[in-house]
Amino acid sequence: MPCPQSQIPAIDRILLDTTHDDPERRTGAQVALDRLRNAVYSLPVESLLIQPYTRLQSSRGTPGTNL
Repeated sequence: MPCPQSQIPAIDRILLDTTHDDPERRTGAQVALDRLRNAVYSLPVESLLIQPYTRLQSSRGTPGTNL
């Protein structure tokens, strides 16, 4: 299963643990939420100001793309 990605490595590590193929090793929802909460609260506010990713942005500069 593909892992969702953010632009924040600490959050990416937590998300990766929720997609493990082995259910015994996969992080449960409540544990993941607790870890995400702790990770977000420990980040400096400025690090949360990230550029949003949209499909339109990803297609800019690609000739022949009409969105």
